[in-house]
Amino acid sequence: RCVPLTDFYDEAQATIDASSQWGTQSNTRWPTVRGETGFVVDNNLVQDSDIRKDTNGVWLHNFLWAGLNSGGLIESYWFENFHIYDCPGGVIPCPLTFDHRDRFKPLSDFLVNIPLNQGGYADIGALGYDNNSIRVIGQKNTPKKLAHLWIQNKKHTWCAVVGGISGCPQTWDLGRLTGSVTISGFTVNETLPVEYWQFDNGANLTKTNSQIPTNNQGELIINLNNLASVTTDVGVKIGNYDQSISITPTISPTPILGDANNDGRVDGADYVIWLTHYNQPVSGPSNGDFNNSGVVDGADYVIWLSNYNA
Repeated sequence: RCVPLTDFYDEAQATIDASSQWGTQSNTRWPTVRGETGFVVDNNLVQDSDIRKDTNGVWLHNFLWAGLNSGGLIESYWFENFHIYDCPGGVIPCPLTFDHRDRFKPLSDFLVNIPLNQGGYADIGALGYDNNSIRVIGQKNTPKKLAHLWIQNKKHTWCAVVGGISGCPQTWDLGRLTGSVTISGFTVNETLPVEYWQFDNGANLTKTNSQIPTNNQGELIINLNNLASVTTDVGVKIGNYDQSISITPTISPTPILGDANNDGRVDGADYVIWLTHYNQPVSGPSNGDFNNSGVVDGADYVIWLSNYNA
């Protein structure tokens, strides 16, 4: 069914709202994919043509990076392909006056070494910034000294950048990110590596790094004034992502033929189990049926004897 959301002009807020409604913060117990997402004019699914004027792909860039919110909703954009790349109806040759498919790769690269699948993450809970002008979303895993977040100038929406879009509540003034963002919960007075994935109005990526010490309250403070003046939004990774993060598999020992009680030895105790079930129509080594024939008989005794004291 068609589920309308109010934030048509602010594509980041649109996916954040959906994630809050259907993601992990709701009653949903499993990862959620919202399918056939699209920006349309009405419930008749008439595609929006204004969004095609966004030749910088601001809408898609913001839509993707807002997915770092802690709700965990995964978007599957379906309507229409020519919102993402200019190929109406898939008719070849495509005009391709714009092609935003490359907007996916920076986010994929950003996420590739973040161990979200291992759990331990919580909402970023950022503090100390101007919520009227700046958006901050993300997650942190403070026991592992890791956090990732996305910081955006709220005025930088697709309709504001395009200009002249009826109903657009924002005006893009080329303003920069200012102020600071505080992340709490880290070890006090510890210096952590920080990566900045800075984007400008054309979604051009510039990466920089720094080392930031936490204060005596375990807070890490990101100074936005240190970013390039053309930065419209920035992905931030806090912590050491070069560390080896692996899961050690549990390897079960190979069963020994004749070991009915699975204690790693073939001995008299296993013989007693075989004898107790002799001539019975039972199956499985735990019943003395070592060849899984469905009956405990002489053939199983031979297996026990051949492996005795093994």
